[in-house]
Amino acid sequence: MRNKKPGFTLVELLVVISIIALLMSVLLPSLSRAREQAKRTVCANNLHQTGVSLIMYAGEFNSQFPRTQPTASMPYWLWNIGKTTVDVMLKGGMTREQFYCPSNIMRKNMDTLWDYDYQGSEWMRVGYHWLTKRSPTSKLKASFFVGDDTSYVESMNVKQPGMVPLVFDQVMESFKDSGEFGEVQVWRYAGVGNLRSSSHLQGGKPAGGNMLFVDGHLEWRVFSQMQMRMLTPNGGPPADFWW
Repeated sequence: MRNKKPGFTLVELLVVISIIALLMSVLLPSLSRAREQAKRTVCANNLHQTGVSLIMYAGEFNSQFPRTQPTASMPYWLWNIGKTTVDVMLKGGMTREQFYCPSNIMRKNMDTLWDYDYQGSEWMRVGYHWLTKRSPTSKLKASFFVGDDTSYVESMNVKQPGMVPLVFDQVMESFKDSGEFGEVQVWRYAGVGNLRSSSHLQGGKPAGGNMLFVDGHLEWRVFSQMQMRMLTPNGGPPADFWW
């Protein structure tokens, strides 16, 4: 008669499963934070390269930054920049991926957004907000801004360039005081839908954002230090911009 091989009892298996579950509950948040930190690093590198390209451009054009070229029908989206600007920056060494934050849902739709053409428009949708000066032919009004300390940036010749934001992470609220930063409804894009999102979300709220300043330096600004600085005008989809 053969002896039975020793094995785990039901109680022992339940203990092992409980230990594994406990370890996962401890490790998963750490892994999630590590992934987000890695995305912040990539995002910061994207904006660093953007700053290098913009400063190189300004060095060749009398300190002027390239202007964005939104149409008159949709002039207020800060993620619209001119195709000529994109072409110049690509020739300067940037890649398509560097126009999109890896922590934003736009990165998943990058291929569609990159090739999307709205009525032959001269602008493209990217994954960061740009405060560069708009084309004189657009109707983008400074009155969309909230506060007296916010304006578009035309050149490097500004007072305190280390304090003037130029390009930064998308942080948006569906409408004023809604508290909804994770799902922001805007114009519908073919093949993408009309959903936008803030970058670097943590528990449904932005943890903060990387910011590129006119002098080329980068900062991480926590959300508690941000303010709502731009309103979508009446008649447009409700979305408020923070930085």
